[in-house]
Amino acid sequence: MKRKILLIVLIVVISLVVAFGTFAGTTYALYTKEKKAVIILPGLFASGLYDSETGKAVWDPFEDLDVYYGDIMPPEGGINFGKIAALLLEESVADEVKKIMANQNYGEEDSLLNLMAVNEDGTPAVPSVVGVPWYEYEGRIKYGAINAQKQMYFSIYEKYKDDYNVEIFNYDFRRDNRYTAELLEDYINQKGYKEIILVSHSNGGHVAAIYLARSQANRDKVKKYISYNAPYLGSFSAIRILENLDTMIPDMVAGIPDFWKKALKNIFNNLEDVFNKQFMKILNMWTVYHLLPNYELLTNEYDGEQAAYYFDGERKIFENEQELYEFYCSRPWARHENGELKPAMIDWLDYIDSLKVTLPSGEKVYSPTLVDTTYFAGMDCEGPNKVYFETKDDALVMTDAQTTTKGDGTVLLTSAVAFEEDLSKITFWHGVNHVGVNTYFEEYCQEDTYAAIDKSIDKPSWYYSMWFKILKK
Repeated sequence: MKRKILLIVLIVVISLVVAFGTFAGTTYALYTKEKKAVIILPGLFASGLYDSETGKAVWDPFEDLDVYYGDIMPPEGGINFGKIAALLLEESVADEVKKIMANQNYGEEDSLLNLMAVNEDGTPAVPSVVGVPWYEYEGRIKYGAINAQKQMYFSIYEKYKDDYNVEIFNYDFRRDNRYTAELLEDYINQKGYKEIILVSHSNGGHVAAIYLARSQANRDKVKKYISYNAPYLGSFSAIRILENLDTMIPDMVAGIPDFWKKALKNIFNNLEDVFNKQFMKILNMWTVYHLLPNYELLTNEYDGEQAAYYFDGERKIFENEQELYEFYCSRPWARHENGELKPAMIDWLDYIDSLKVTLPSGEKVYSPTLVDTTYFAGMDCEGPNKVYFETKDDALVMTDAQTTTKGDGTVLLTSAVAFEEDLSKITFWHGVNHVGVNTYFEEYCQEDTYAAIDKSIDKPSWYYSMWFKILKK
């Protein structure tokens, strides 16, 4: 009789252990997923924007079209004008073009470019235009403008969905990245995430770095940081754009085949006028100025190469950050027509510091060096690393640029890894240009990304592991 009672008690205990173990395991998995997230930070112009008052997509506005970023900006470089011409035949695109070219190229009030305009004080002309919220919006642009992050998102989601929420943090790329980093911090805290994997591309790396630099508490949450081609030290693309605003459209049109110029004659004939009347207002944005090459990029050699500015044939050696800053402030693009500095330039040096953490020793280091970071750097794509200025009519004018293949065509290797010398922290992608990360993520980046994340993520806690071992027996 005692044996029967003991047997019954044993069966009950085992049943409870199994039941509780299953409950504990399920509860743990649900709890950890609820508290853990992979957060993707898109690059410049890649975030989806919408009008929070109307709920309508702003950037990009073609929700009804199955168009992909890589169709327009292929990874081999250039622009696919054939795809653009096909899109112009779509009714929604044609209607938007009409809006942009209305009112003698000043555009209708709700044209794409006017909705994205930025005031001279750096504030959005339409305050309700903001980044698309991940949980509140079901349209296509939650995956970024023109599906920019869609392939990256679904690749990471399918791999890690059982353990992590996977999200895209769309943000207003026109605004100060410090403001965006604060929004990111608030979002992570409000969601209650205790462990996050940050994945950033290009300008998203600045947002990530500033978030990491804001506090040790933020850094403690980051289990892994994946950095794709982030211009931590700036990009020569920024200086080339700003120095060539007057010739940007003519230069771009000059490189377009005559066939497309004739086929899209009405658009090309108005392109420069639209640029001056509408797009120039978008260039009051903060980020282009914040991405200018910084002092460290121009004064430190890396991997045998030296980025530099040349004045009248001589390399300009800037004595300190302040001298470089004063040079930038002397450029026409740094000021409004009334002579006042643009907001992004007023505290440019403070912005550069916002990517760094000051150690107890007083040394300043880039914040990604203080967490488990893997830098992914595109290589073997030609991009500028030396820019030449000449004095003409008592003014310095940018005249030429020298290129290197140590980078992805937009961001130099030096900048993408912030002088990191530990090669175990760097993954080189040869022949992958700056947009290739987004457009062909599965082909170029997927396996390396999985390997970097898998190496760093936690195994189940000791508590869950204990129950797993019991159940396994």
